[in-house]
Amino acid sequence: MNLQIAICDDHKKDIQKLYDLLTACSIQMDIDLHSALFLSGSELIKSIETAPTFPYQLIFLDIEMPGENGIELARTLNRIMPTDAFLVFVSHFPEYMGESFSVHPFHFLQKPVSANDLTQLLSDVRSRLAKRERQLIIASKGGEEFSLSIDKILYITATNAKLLELTIHTWNDSYLKKGTLSETEASCSDFLFPLNRTTLVNLFHIHYLSENNVVLDNGVSLPVSVRCKKKLISLLKSSPIFLM
Repeated sequence: MNLQIAICDDHKKDIQKLYDLLTACSIQMDIDLHSALFLSGSELIKSIETAPTFPYQLIFLDIEMPGENGIELARTLNRIMPTDAFLVFVSHFPEYMGESFSVHPFHFLQKPVSANDLTQLLSDVRSRLAKRERQLIIASKGGEEFSLSIDKILYITATNAKLLELTIHTWNDSYLKKGTLSETEASCSDFLFPLNRTTLVNLFHIHYLSENNVVLDNGVSLPVSVRCKKKLISLLKSSPIFLM
């Protein structure tokens, strides 16, 4: 497995320690790791903006940095990161953990980071990426069939209950699928969640919850029922890994 990572920290010694530990863990786990190191958020953003596609799958951010801190930087990254990229905070101060969840991190590591913590993190990332690659939904458009990765799906709506017809919405297009919402949810229960009787949302594309709506990464706002919202909040609180 190849993994492109970025480490952003204003302390060179902390960067080197994390880099050395990641290198050792990746060798043990047979992961081909490619690392980019940055001393400021502006350097990290510049490297992303000048790349032809988003260059990193795993980003480690220190929280306390001069100028734009890690949480502020994460807000910028959330607007441009694809769903197969993971954001991890690294800090000496565990009291930042609660605040950090407001910007949807994949994980929070406390300094000094241990080899066990990193091994578990890399294992989780590898498993999550492999699972996403395997999860496909067959849909059609203009009479042609497509295999859609779950990563690409934002939400699914029931458009014609009598004909058992669903519409799958991606970032740039929509597709048709025969079936029911309940069947589709059951086949992708790790990713899809019912917002109401007519809509399933991809948990990994939820940007934030408003009073009566879920706002997705692309800015689309979807209504959520009171009952479903309570369940969704409970899910997100118990599993902050979903708030990616």
